[in-house]
Amino acid sequence: MGYTFEKINSYSKIIGIGKKMFNKLTINEKPVIIYKNAFNENEPFEDIYFSKKHLILVKDKLEHCIDIINNTTIFENLLLLNIEYYHIQLEEYCLININGILGETYCNEGNIINNLFDIWLN
Repeated sequence: MGYTFEKINSYSKIIGIGKKMFNKLTINEKPVIIYKNAFNENEPFEDIYFSKKHLILVKDKLEHCIDIINNTTIFENLLLLNIEYYHIQLEEYCLININGILGETYCNEGNIINNLFDIWLN
Protein backbone atom coordinates (compact mmCIF):
# COMPACT_ATOMS: atom_id res chain seq x y z
CA MET A 1 0.00 0.00 0.00
CA GLY A 2 2.91 2.33 0.60
CA TYR A 3 1.40 4.04 3.67
CA THR A 4 3.12 4.06 7.02
CA PHE A 5 1.62 4.21 10.48
CA GLU A 6 3.27 5.61 13.57
CA LYS A 7 4.01 2.99 16.20
CA ILE A 8 5.94 3.33 19.41
CA ASN A 9 9.28 5.02 18.63
CA SER A 10 9.32 4.06 14.95
CA TYR A 11 7.33 3.54 11.77
CA SER A 12 6.09 0.41 10.06
CA LYS A 13 4.61 -0.17 6.62
CA ILE A 14 0.91 -1.06 6.43
CA ILE A 15 0.53 -4.42 4.68
CA GLY A 16 -3.24 -4.67 5.02
CA ILE A 17 -6.44 -3.02 6.22
CA GLY A 18 -9.48 -5.13 6.94
CA LYS A 19 -13.11 -4.17 7.41
CA LYS A 20 -15.92 -6.35 8.74
CA MET A 21 -19.57 -5.43 9.30
CA PHE A 22 -21.49 -7.16 12.08
CA ASN A 23 -25.30 -6.93 11.96
CA LYS A 24 -27.77 -8.02 14.64
CA LEU A 25 -25.02 -8.33 17.24
CA THR A 26 -25.28 -11.13 19.75
CA ILE A 27 -24.41 -10.42 23.38
CA ASN A 28 -20.93 -11.86 22.81
CA GLU A 29 -20.33 -9.54 19.85
CA LYS A 30 -21.33 -6.31 21.64
CA PRO A 31 -18.40 -3.86 21.69
CA VAL A 32 -16.77 -2.02 24.55
CA ILE A 33 -16.95 1.77 24.36
CA ILE A 34 -14.23 3.84 25.97
CA TYR A 35 -15.38 7.41 26.53
CA LYS A 36 -13.25 10.43 25.77
CA ASN A 37 -10.88 11.17 28.71
CA ALA A 38 -11.55 7.77 30.33
CA PHE A 39 -7.91 7.38 31.42
CA ASN A 40 -6.60 10.96 31.45
CA GLU A 41 -7.27 14.18 29.60
CA ASN A 42 -7.34 13.33 25.86
CA GLU A 43 -6.81 9.61 26.55
CA PRO A 44 -8.63 8.83 24.37
CA PHE A 45 -9.31 12.17 22.68
CA GLU A 46 -12.73 10.95 21.48
CA ASP A 47 -15.07 8.06 22.23
CA ILE A 48 -13.91 4.81 20.67
CA TYR A 49 -15.34 1.30 20.27
CA PHE A 50 -13.29 -1.89 20.52
CA SER A 51 -14.09 -5.58 20.38
CA LYS A 52 -14.06 -7.18 23.82
CA LYS A 53 -10.84 -9.10 23.15
CA HIS A 54 -8.90 -6.18 21.69
CA LEU A 55 -5.73 -5.44 23.67
CA ILE A 56 -4.91 -1.91 24.79
CA LEU A 57 -2.16 -0.59 27.04
CA VAL A 58 -3.44 0.40 30.49
CA LYS A 59 -0.94 1.44 33.17
CA ASP A 60 1.93 -0.25 31.29
CA LYS A 61 0.03 -3.54 30.97
CA LEU A 62 -1.81 -5.00 27.97
CA GLU A 63 -5.45 -5.60 28.89
CA HIS A 64 -8.43 -6.99 26.99
CA CYS A 65 -11.09 -4.31 26.75
CA ILE A 66 -13.65 -6.52 28.49
CA ASP A 67 -11.36 -6.69 31.54
CA ILE A 68 -11.23 -2.92 32.08
CA ILE A 69 -14.97 -2.21 32.08
CA ASN A 70 -15.83 0.12 34.97
CA ASN A 71 -19.43 0.99 33.93
CA THR A 72 -18.76 4.73 34.13
CA THR A 73 -16.21 5.66 31.43
CA ILE A 74 -15.71 2.19 29.94
CA PHE A 75 -18.61 -0.14 29.37
CA GLU A 76 -20.16 -2.74 27.12
CA ASN A 77 -22.58 -1.10 24.71
CA LEU A 78 -25.56 -3.45 24.94
CA LEU A 79 -27.84 -1.19 22.86
CA LEU A 80 -25.77 -1.22 19.69
CA LEU A 81 -27.25 -3.47 16.99
CA ASN A 82 -24.59 -3.14 14.26
CA ILE A 83 -20.90 -2.28 14.14
CA GLU A 84 -18.18 -2.10 11.53
CA TYR A 85 -14.71 -3.13 12.76
CA TYR A 86 -11.47 -2.12 11.07
CA HIS A 87 -8.14 -3.91 11.44
CA ILE A 88 -4.69 -2.63 10.53
CA GLN A 89 -1.87 -5.08 9.88
CA LEU A 90 1.68 -3.77 9.85
CA GLU A 91 4.85 -5.57 8.83
CA GLU A 92 5.19 -6.60 12.46
CA TYR A 93 2.70 -6.93 15.30
CA CYS A 94 2.95 -3.88 17.56
CA LEU A 95 1.11 -1.19 19.49
CA ILE A 96 -0.15 1.89 17.67
CA ASN A 97 -1.71 5.16 18.77
CA ILE A 98 -5.50 4.86 18.47
CA ASN A 99 -7.24 8.14 19.37
CA GLY A 100 -4.63 8.89 22.02
CA ILE A 101 -4.30 5.42 23.59
CA LEU A 102 -2.09 2.52 22.59
CA GLY A 103 -3.68 -0.57 21.11
CA GLU A 104 -2.57 -3.64 19.23
CA THR A 105 -2.45 -4.04 15.48
CA TYR A 106 -4.06 -7.03 13.75
CA CYS A 107 -2.03 -10.19 14.28
CA ASN A 108 -2.38 -12.78 11.54
CA GLU A 109 -1.92 -16.07 13.35
CA GLY A 110 -2.17 -18.22 10.25
CA ASN A 111 -5.76 -17.22 9.49
CA ILE A 112 -6.84 -16.84 5.91
CA ILE A 113 -7.35 -13.08 5.68
CA ASN A 114 -10.02 -13.11 2.98
CA ASN A 115 -12.28 -15.35 5.08
CA LEU A 116 -12.15 -13.04 8.11
CA PHE A 117 -13.01 -9.70 6.54
CA ASP A 118 -15.60 -8.30 4.15
CA ILE A 119 -12.85 -6.22 2.55
CA TRP A 120 -9.07 -6.64 2.83
CA LEU A 121 -6.81 -4.11 1.12
CA ASN A 122 -3.13 -4.78 0.64
